[in-house]
Parts: sequence; C-alpha cells; structure tokens
Amino acid sequence: MKFPTRIRLAPRASDPEKFAAVELTKYLKRIYRHDVRILRSTQTAAREISIEVRRRPVRQVPIARADDAFEIMVRQDRVRLRGQTPRAAVYAVYSFLEELGCRWFAPRYDFYRGIGHEHVPRLKQFEPALGKRNWEPTFIYRKKLIEEARTHTLSNTVALIEWMAKNRLNVLSAPLNYQHENRFCWDDVRETLAPEAQRRGLVIEVGGHGYENFLHHEMFFDEHPDWFALLNGKRSKDPHTVFNTANPTAMRTFVSRVVAWLREHPEIDIFALWPPDGTRWSGDSASRRQGSPSRRQGLVTRAVWRALRRQKLPVMLSTTAYHNHANYPENLRIPSNVMIDIAPFFQSYREPIFDPTIKHNPSHLKELRQWIRKHDGPISFYSYYRKYFWMSKPVIFPGLMWAEMSYLRDRGVAGIGMYSEPGDWLTYELQHYLHAHLSADTSQDVNSLVQDYCAVRFGAAADAMFQWFWSLSKVTTRSTRLFDVDPDPPEIEQGRIQLRSCAAILRQAQRACQGNRNRGELMKRLSVATRVLDKHLELQQYQRSGDRKAIERGIKSIMKIVDRHHDKGLFVVSAPHYLSQEGLEKFYRVS
Repeated sequence: MKFPTRIRLAPRASDPEKFAAVELTKYLKRIYRHDVRILRSTQTAAREISIEVRRRPVRQVPIARADDAFEIMVRQDRVRLRGQTPRAAVYAVYSFLEELGCRWFAPRYDFYRGIGHEHVPRLKQFEPALGKRNWEPTFIYRKKLIEEARTHTLSNTVALIEWMAKNRLNVLSAPLNYQHENRFCWDDVRETLAPEAQRRGLVIEVGGHGYENFLHHEMFFDEHPDWFALLNGKRSKDPHTVFNTANPTAMRTFVSRVVAWLREHPEIDIFALWPPDGTRWSGDSASRRQGSPSRRQGLVTRAVWRALRRQKLPVMLSTTAYHNHANYPENLRIPSNVMIDIAPFFQSYREPIFDPTIKHNPSHLKELRQWIRKHDGPISFYSYYRKYFWMSKPVIFPGLMWAEMSYLRDRGVAGIGMYSEPGDWLTYELQHYLHAHLSADTSQDVNSLVQDYCAVRFGAAADAMFQWFWSLSKVTTRSTRLFDVDPDPPEIEQGRIQLRSCAAILRQAQRACQGNRNRGELMKRLSVATRVLDKHLELQQYQRSGDRKAIERGIKSIMKIVDRHHDKGLFVVSAPHYLSQEGLEKFYRVS
C-alpha cells in the first residue's frame, strides 16, 4: 500500500476528531518521515486515512460499552478509522498507531529523559495489515486516580492525561481537595486540565475523600457545633469524622453547598461523593437510630442525588464502599444511576481476591458479591495495584492482576481504577501498563502482553527481563508484607534467595543491552528498586528477631538509597507517613 497523501475529517468534525487527526499526522511523520495534510470533506479518495464518527452524544455519562467501540478498516488504497463517538475515534487512531509499532509505556514525566517513555518505530514501507477489526472495551469505566496527589503537578498531570488517551483509559479521577489538605485542588488546575481531557473526549470525575470540603469545622463549628459528630461525649473537629447526618439543617446545608459547587463546575461529568478517609461517624443517639455507617452514607448519597435531579444537573454521582461503610445499606435502596466504587483496602495480594483462604480476602469478597447482587447500577473496582502503604517497593503481579480482572469482568463489574502517583511510576511501570491494557481488553493473554512489553522496552534483553518480572512477582506476593499478613521466616528467606536470582538475571539483561545507554540506565534504576526491596525483606527478618539496632541501621540504609535516587521515578518521598525515617520506624515498630 502506498503512503497516504491525506487525512480526511468530516466538515463538522468535533474537537476530539480534530485532535486525533493532528496526533496521527505527528506520529506518521515520526515513523515514516513524511508529512500528511488534513482536510475536511465528505468525498472519499484513494490514498487517504479517514477519521469518522457515527454519533456525537450530547452528554458524556452514563457511558455505554458501545460508546468506546471503534473499527479499523484497511484496504489496498485507503484506511478508515471509525469510532462510535469522538472519544472512540481518538482510540481508533492510537490503536492503529499501535499496529504500526508504537507503544506508550508511561507519561512523559521529566525523569523519563534518558530512559524513554514511549517507542515510535522508524519504518520505510507503509504496510498495515489488510482487513477489518472491531474493538469494544472490557470495562466501561477505565479510571486513573490521582487521589492523594503527593507528587502531582499541573504539568505532569497533563502528561498523565496524554498517556491515558493513548492507552484507551477514559476517566480522569481527580480530587476536589483531598481531605481538605489544600495540596492539589481541582479549582487550581481545572482551567488547564479540563480542556486537555475534553479535547480527547475523556470523562472528568472530581471529588474523592472530602465531605468536609462542604461542611468544614473552620467554617461552621463555632456557630453550629451540633452539626458535627459527637465522639466520646463531645462535638468533634476531627477532619476524619462525618458531619452529624441526623441534623436536618446540617444535611440541607451540606447538600445545597454540594449542588451549588457543581453548578459552578459544568466540566464535571462524575462527582465522587466520598466521606473523609479513615472515616469516623457520630455516636449521638439520633445518628445511631439512622443505622449503620453504610446506611448513613446511603442517606447522604440519596439526598445529594435527589437535589441533582431537582436541579436537572447532568452530573453522575459515585460513592464508595470502603472501610466501615463497605456493605450495602440496610433498608435503603441506592439509585441505579449511582456508581459504587468497591475499595478492598485490606486485601492481602498473596492470592487473588476471590481466593477465600487468605486473610481479609473473604470479607472483601463478601462485600463485592453483596453489591453485585443488590445494586442494579454500575459497580467499579477501586483497585490497589499500586499502593501508598507499599512504600514504593516494586510490587508487580501480572498473573494476579489478570486473574482478578477476568473475575470482575465475568461478574459484570463495569469499571476499574488505579492510583497514579508520578513519584514512583517507574517502579510500577509494568503494573500501570498492564492495568491500562487489561482494563481495555481482559481477554488478552497476559504472558503475551508482558512479552510484547519486554520485547519493545528492552530489545535484546527481552527474554531476561520477562523472566525477571515473573520472578519478582513471586517475591512480592509471597515474601513481602503488603499489609498485615506477615510472611513466615522461610518465605522471607526464600524471597531473598529469589531476589539474588533476580539480581543475576538483571545483570544478564544489562550485558545483553551493552551499548544502549537508555536501556542500560533503565535497568540500573530497576536494580535500585530491587536492592531496596531486599533491604525491606532484611528488615522483616530483624523485626521477627526483635533486633532493634539492626532495624535502625536498615532503615537508615534504605533512606540513604532513597535520598540518592529521589528524582529517578522510583520513590514517593513527599509522604512522611509512608516512605520516610518516621514512616519506616512506625512500620517496623521501632518505638
């Protein structure tokens, strides 16, 4: 097939269609070193790539599976990229570029300079595979979660949005103001981030932990202490408490402030109405009569949902099943157009969540099954496949991720999300990459997906790195304390032995890539993450033996490595209660 001479759009192409055309010209030039012009026309011609859309919906949500479906048709003299919606047309373009050999491993974060964040091949012949292929996503809502935003900035969040579209994720989930800590607030970034998401057709979800953003003690406590939770006989200013949901005036004030804020933010498609993290609920008698924390949260959700309907605001509501409010509320129905985020915080990861033999998994599995049975609206799985609690240890588990996502798919779960801290993105690069690709298409063979990643990412070292990742996954799921399931001493020792094997494999991979500076630096950084993991296993051994002095030395050793490599994309170091001297001492119980 001869190289195309034009990219054709409809005369009234939407912004995402126009964006897709520009992206296609940019990457085709990088691949083939040829320019391609863009024109708007209804007339087909030979040697063209057409970008087409079947329909342009007025509202972004709720999303139907077909909304993200697309078709790639390659004939002898032309290519047609047709999406059901403008967003799907963007996906069609990036998927076509993937067929030509492009890969987007990570966002273009600053620390990826020198190791590469994407692969764009250099080709001479334009030879896409002939025929038609259709694509439809596995999960309808495919989220990237900013959450605590410990290392997010405005610029690196733009880079995240770019990467999301390239990997067919469709929901950017940003905090309104996480825990009212004034660290990464939507109002400070919306003028930049909203247009970046919208020009790609992405859905914008804002909210997260933060009832207190609308009813904060600094604003209302002095005049209305009765609006706040009663704990141990006193009204509380604790930011982790929920306001007094049994107080009608407090409830009306909260709801009206939520609705007023959403009216001022028309760019928001989904509002995540979540109570504060580490939630505590009022102990007064009227609140207790309302029922369990799950039911009280349900009452708040329904009150806001009704107000949004009365005001005819086209905002979808989501809430969370988490911590002490994880069950379906008793004697209360959650509206079917409210999305529920199931958040299994205490999951162990020694085995997939559907294995009932592992501590914590049975309770989370029970909650998940309960919501699937009782809620007739969309359910999303708030995965912890990258977790702050892991302190940036290289926890990688391709097989477990695929097994869980397949299980969720088969039970009709509609969405899935994952944390996205830039600070340790490189540590979890494969984890992020697999999560994006499997949420788009869980039917893929995970071994083949990892093999393809390794082949493109590591070249001559592909086989060794494939072995390295799978060996590492055994260590991190069996020998590392990922929550409060402590490995046995033999498991820890076996993990350290396996890590020595991993180190030997990594040295073999480095030898295979001698002369390739980027890949050499990439594997050098991965070796740093592996070294820190070994020190964590060593600390687990010291903890079991009660050797406090050895623990203190080990913590100092870890922090020395972290300080030396804090800007390499390996560690989140801006969270003092996680990866810090204080956080490690608390984790390993040094008093």
